[in-house]
Amino acid sequence: MSLSIEQLGVLLQVPQQIVILPHTKPDGDAIGSALGLYHCLHSHYQHHDIQIITPTDYPDFLHFLPADEKVIIYPRNENTAKNCIEKATLVFILDCNDTARLDDLQPFVDAIYCPIVLIDHHLDPQIVAAYQVWTTAVSSTAELVYRFCHQLFTQPIINADAALCLYTGIATDTGRFKYNTFPSTFEVVARLIECGLHLEQANNLIFDNNTEKRLRFLGFILSEKMIILPNKKVAYIAVSQEDMDLYQYESGDLEGVVNYPLSIAGIQVVGLFKEQSNDDVGLSFRSKGDFSVNLYVREHFIGGGHKNAAGGRSSMSLDDTIHHFLDTIANYPELQGSN
Repeated sequence: MSLSIEQLGVLLQVPQQIVILPHTKPDGDAIGSALGLYHCLHSHYQHHDIQIITPTDYPDFLHFLPADEKVIIYPRNENTAKNCIEKATLVFILDCNDTARLDDLQPFVDAIYCPIVLIDHHLDPQIVAAYQVWTTAVSSTAELVYRFCHQLFTQPIINADAALCLYTGIATDTGRFKYNTFPSTFEVVARLIECGLHLEQANNLIFDNNTEKRLRFLGFILSEKMIILPNKKVAYIAVSQEDMDLYQYESGDLEGVVNYPLSIAGIQVVGLFKEQSNDDVGLSFRSKGDFSVNLYVREHFIGGGHKNAAGGRSSMSLDDTIHHFLDTIANYPELQGSN
């Protein structure tokens, strides 16, 4: 079944059981997009039942977002989340190109028969959607949500709460506008300011709300755990459960850490490896220039993402994951040799 934007608008004129789903371990773009869409739909319509369900929790620093308390976090509310998905008459999947990235929610979503709307900017979408807003030539899914809402509604619906959520998605997914930025990115931010976004306040909430503990953890990571390979083009950080216990790790404490080694002159690829409670190792990769960490992760680990920013997991131990990384990254001639 496929829908045009006009048909979707007609569908939304009658009460719907709407579920909004971002990918597992939501980052700023995933949860910002979900809450931004929630506020846009809620401010335009009062007759829908709208639920946001996340496959897992998300970083603590993102819980300031308006309507955060309405998010259903699946591991804490499994029955409620399952029932909402089963009863859904319309599902939005955001910042997610494959239902496998919904983790434990995947079987419930794969079994639904209602229309799915996909809004995403990752490569190679695998989700069959009735309506799709997809392109990689955009800063973030949050920017696509903004475009979608302005296409869908005939009157302004971006209020200050929606603007803050969507700006959070844009600002975090571009690394404070350092990458994945386009002319449209700044145009949308300008429109969000017109809609009531307080830029300085938003940046303080997103980027300047650290705890002392997190900063000391960051200092430990950079001084003790950052490894620069002899070729001076590749770096990695490996964080064990013991390291996290030492600094009383909380969700989000490693957010953005992978970008720090990339700021070193000459470094082209950075890997972050983090032990997880399920015995997997979480992966985060960043790169500069033409080297695609998306292709690298797809070939050597489990995951994917964008050309210069990708993530995933390894089922090996932390030590074995590092060894596998070192063995495989050595096979890329463009990353070998000194600067």
